[in-house]
Amino acid sequence: MVPSRSRVSNRTRFAATAVVVELAMCLACICMRGKALRTTIRIHSPSTISSSRLRHTRSKYDTMSRVVGLRRKFSSRQTVPSQMIGCRATEEGVENQDAVEKGLDVSDFLAVHEFFTVKEGEEENFAQAAAINAINSLDFPGVIRFDVLQSEANPGQFVVVKVFQDWNIPKDLEETEFYTTFQEISANMLLKPSETLRMRVVFPFKPKNWVYQNLDDDIEQEVYCQHTTVRIREGRETQFIMMTLANARGSIVEDGVARFDILQFIDDPQQFMLVKVFESPEAEDDFSVSSEQRRWIRICEETELLASPIGTAKFSNIFPLEVGNWKYVSQLA
Repeated sequence: MVPSRSRVSNRTRFAATAVVVELAMCLACICMRGKALRTTIRIHSPSTISSSRLRHTRSKYDTMSRVVGLRRKFSSRQTVPSQMIGCRATEEGVENQDAVEKGLDVSDFLAVHEFFTVKEGEEENFAQAAAINAINSLDFPGVIRFDVLQSEANPGQFVVVKVFQDWNIPKDLEETEFYTTFQEISANMLLKPSETLRMRVVFPFKPKNWVYQNLDDDIEQEVYCQHTTVRIREGRETQFIMMTLANARGSIVEDGVARFDILQFIDDPQQFMLVKVFESPEAEDDFSVSSEQRRWIRICEETELLASPIGTAKFSNIFPLEVGNWKYVSQLA
């Protein structure tokens, strides 16, 4: 969470900065594909946001509230830009998801984790810009997920988790007006250029467990994400996948476990990323001592699968806020 030194002392100045970011991103959307699209820009003052959305720190609250306002604005039926329609859980959206699942094969998916190191004092501005970029990106053809996460240990560290229908989509996405605008706006907020990891999807197998299910779900809460990196000895990859699949399938049926994704690095097949999402700190703690997890650790140690120590990083969600968008639709996965 963002520490006290990065809290925004002047709420009016913060709101004005947020509005500038929002306006820039919205104008880019309007120009996308050369179409004159109509949009209604409604400004949400932080003072009018419900206190029920208060997170652990005031700055986290401000960021979350701004993103909630943006999501609700773009989900309105009044003058909705065409590239935002995919963000609404309308009947058309459900039909599109069914069609998507019939035509998708997760073995073709590409997962990209992009890491950002943000200057002190720019955490709020970056979080808002990244969330707006995620909202825009979700309707781009072939974009499956676009999660924005903030490190629990270091509030200046962010990761954007992107999942694409195939490997050609990232290049096309980066050429859009709104994405270019995000890169320009965020460039001055960063301490160094972003870094990316490219991975293939191993689990879950069902496409519908990757697609956002309901962006208008009213249940908004913080989720707790663990990104675990594991490097396996050469030639043991299949064995590791099979035992980790057993851990994932046994874990996702437990209360409070929303996700257990398995990803394999493209440039280094011996390296894996396990993305686990929990609905509460208690669920995260229960998982760490569960029989499935203890069995997995024991087998890793006894069979000498690991080529290096396990690494774990913890994050909280900036976007999406809705817990329903983190859960698997089918626990059979």
